[in-house]
Amino acid sequence: MEDATDLERQELDPLDVLRRCAGNVIARIPAPIALCDQRMRLVGVSDAWLSTLGLDGKNLIGTSLYDACPWLPQAHREAHRKSLSEGMESSKEYCAPSPEGGVTRQRWVMSPFFSNEGVVGGLVLLCEDITERKEIEQRLEVSELRLRHGIEAAGIGLFEKDHVTGETYFSPTILDFLKTNPLPREFEDWLAFVDPSEREKFIAARASSLDPKGGGIFAVDFHPVVEGERKTFELQGKVLFEGEGEDKRAKQTIGVVFDRTDQARLTDALAHAQRLETVGRMAGMIAHDFNNLLTVILSNLELATRTNPDDIARDHIERAIEATKLGASFGHRLLALAASRERRPMAFSLDEHLVETWSVIERVLGESVHTQLIPGASGGIVFMDQSELDGALLNLVVNSREAMGRSGEISITTGITHLKREDVAAQETVQPGEFVWMTVADTGKGMAPEVVDQAIEPFFTTKSSDHGTGLGLTSVAVTLARSQGFMKIDSEADRGTKVTLFLPRVAAAARRPGSPSAASMTLGDGELILVVEDDPLVRETVLDRLEALGYAVLEAGDVTQALSIIEQGEPVDMVFSDVVLPGERSGYDLACQLHLSHPEIPVLLTSGHTSRHLVRRSDQDPEIELLQKPYSIAALAASVARALKAARSRA
Repeated sequence: MEDATDLERQELDPLDVLRRCAGNVIARIPAPIALCDQRMRLVGVSDAWLSTLGLDGKNLIGTSLYDACPWLPQAHREAHRKSLSEGMESSKEYCAPSPEGGVTRQRWVMSPFFSNEGVVGGLVLLCEDITERKEIEQRLEVSELRLRHGIEAAGIGLFEKDHVTGETYFSPTILDFLKTNPLPREFEDWLAFVDPSEREKFIAARASSLDPKGGGIFAVDFHPVVEGERKTFELQGKVLFEGEGEDKRAKQTIGVVFDRTDQARLTDALAHAQRLETVGRMAGMIAHDFNNLLTVILSNLELATRTNPDDIARDHIERAIEATKLGASFGHRLLALAASRERRPMAFSLDEHLVETWSVIERVLGESVHTQLIPGASGGIVFMDQSELDGALLNLVVNSREAMGRSGEISITTGITHLKREDVAAQETVQPGEFVWMTVADTGKGMAPEVVDQAIEPFFTTKSSDHGTGLGLTSVAVTLARSQGFMKIDSEADRGTKVTLFLPRVAAAARRPGSPSAASMTLGDGELILVVEDDPLVRETVLDRLEALGYAVLEAGDVTQALSIIEQGEPVDMVFSDVVLPGERSGYDLACQLHLSHPEIPVLLTSGHTSRHLVRRSDQDPEIELLQKPYSIAALAASVARALKAARSRA
């Protein structure tokens, strides 16, 4: 066989030299390889190369590469020229038509070869079909992108640590969680994100997971403050070990971080709601008995005024009546905790209402406390239950008096302001707009920041057990929330406290209905009224009041007794019943029964606790007026007269 030197001495064409040297060797190489001279003429091709390009069976020796493969892009041709001129290896990827009519992805590697004198003699071309590999890579990329988006949408952060190299990885979600970039790589630096009270637990969880004798599992919560907001994060992961026995070492830690902030808020809100529900049930039971007592007291006081007492006695009686009405507002405030009382919201001027009730505030506080009213909300109309506002205000001023040790100064200031969206961002149910505000400020000892944060929590109190229940500010907050308002507390230790109530401003005040007075009371004409009340003291005072108004009376202690009296043929003109009665049947059940069996007999209900008993179950059930305890004799006279008049109009 001739060698290349002999061929060169015969001064043959370089193409012939390459062809004779390569011979059939390249054709039998199982890789897709082609050999070109300096003019890019093919001097050797493998069968695999021909198959890859869809050129099986063709004799291309001596043919220009560009004639054999006219689809090669211009970038490839430029790469060929560069490799030939600079003697550098290069590679290119591109899409080419496949023999089946589709498109294939190809990777071309161009390597120059040299003569003995170091001159580039041509190029070795490797053409690799990478279509399948690229499709796999693309599918993996799409899958990874889908997984990453899903993890980010779920609020999950990923992290890894290689304990051998010390390298760490944090997903973008963790960076977003902590608003810090770059994140620390050493554990000791991570402790800066952990509240000091939780660091011992955090350190113990890490040490336990790194113990080769353990399972490597760890789970711990931590609560860093991020941009001024306390967050709740859950950290879970596993440590992977290598080696056995004493040589067992931590190799890698893989874990996830969950943002549980919203879930923690919902959990706290649920617990808060459950506590309020408990408070509401307690309040309902207390208010029922409390309002019964007030009914007895108010009834006897009003009856006493009808005995023509002297001026001094009348003055004392009127003060006692006013105090009883004030006590009723306390009961309403209890019921406001769970919406157990029927609310009667109305539009009214805040300044005018404060002026009207100011004398009551002064008497509650006593002479040792200097009080000052500074009205500045002229035209400031709010829409809410006046009794709830009175209860909230009394609560605040009593708290202020106790904070000052029963001496000091309390000022009540009002005004109108416009709150923007950022001003009410922390209040979920409050919309921006015009607000009427009222601030109760004292010169007391004030509160520390941690106390302010918990001030409206049910049962939280800094007072001794015999001076506070921790329900005062809770009821105020609930009252305001029902009227789309909110409360703000500003306080510092030894600097006093300011509590500001914000209520939405409404357009105009509704006309205030006049309250019935003794002079305008409608008296009875001997109509027979059946009084259904289980409390003997309350029942007796109701009987006395109705008789004083000119009505005849009968009495019953429960629904069964009342129905028995009516079925016996007593000519009852009206039934006046408490809602809450002994046994399974309520006053409302009695009203429904009479609506079916004796529709001609009107029913008037009363209660100190509007409970679930007073719910219309269908459109066929009667609509019945409810007289809230404690009520005045004038209110009783008006309600009875309305019920009898309505019954006569239906007859």
